[in-house]
Amino acid sequence: MDVKEYLLTSSQHSQQFSACLWDYNTLNVMKLYRNGGTISSNCLEMIGDEYILTGEVAKPLLHVWLLNNQDVSKNVRLILPEPATCLAVCPKQVYLAVGMTCKLYIWHISSGKLLSVQQKNYQPITCIKFSSDGAFVLVGGQDGMLVVYNLCDLIALSNNYLAQTDIGQVEPVYVKNDHSLPITNLHVGSFGKKSRLATVSTDQTCRLYNLLTGENLLTLVFDEPLTSVVFDACCWQLYVGCASGIMRAFNLQQPPRTVTHHITKKSSLTFEGHTKKDIELSDDENSIEKEKERDKIREENTRLRVINKQLYNAALEIRKKYSNNLRE
Repeated sequence: MDVKEYLLTSSQHSQQFSACLWDYNTLNVMKLYRNGGTISSNCLEMIGDEYILTGEVAKPLLHVWLLNNQDVSKNVRLILPEPATCLAVCPKQVYLAVGMTCKLYIWHISSGKLLSVQQKNYQPITCIKFSSDGAFVLVGGQDGMLVVYNLCDLIALSNNYLAQTDIGQVEPVYVKNDHSLPITNLHVGSFGKKSRLATVSTDQTCRLYNLLTGENLLTLVFDEPLTSVVFDACCWQLYVGCASGIMRAFNLQQPPRTVTHHITKKSSLTFEGHTKKDIELSDDENSIEKEKERDKIREENTRLRVINKQLYNAALEIRKKYSNNLRE
């Protein structure tokens, strides 16, 4: 049976819809998800193949849609203590991690039970990721701190010898303070505990770590702030999005001999097209999607370095096209 892939996007500048489902092969809009407000960056996730979960900007609310329904589910009300800054769902669709200011919250999805509240960051959390096997929870913050937790420690507290002020707090596997400015994004590989971990920051560096030990394997220094990062399944090609809208690619099959390496135009491939900063990158081996701050998505061929398609999802145009399809 053929598997069909779709592209799920959100916009911070559209008042007509919260999220949009694309068929990027035909450039057709499949669904518009409404009445969920404006979605925060890093606050769009799917629960299995049935639900879409989002966090609203500046409001302590999580919204849920059925994938085949364009209206918010009215039977589910998810009210948070504070507005969510980022969220992530574990690979087995069992646990939900939400960042709110400096705190990390872990919920059991099916029961709605709050399992853990952690606070290691000194400034708001910017991004959360689970490892591919769900064993680790990775947290990046505006303070440049990378905190890696063991998920088992977060959901099963057994230490009864803690001070009263530390009850419920879990010691991370490791904490990295290598970045001097906010971590804007991170990406973890597909090999479980043996994966690589990449982080990017506005301090113009991209750092590659060993996920299990936290060893800094490589530091790439660019000439502008970085906003997003992704690498392919084999960890052979690394892609970073820059604040100027340019995307850089670096070949990890021939890494430099020194831990710190300065990137030049000759040592990296450049994808040009956007004029605003890239918010998120998504890789499917042969093509890569770039989200732009101003409602434009480009799919680029990573081998030929050419733009394959451009998706202009201006709110009025999409609404007209969607209305015409319904009338027909």
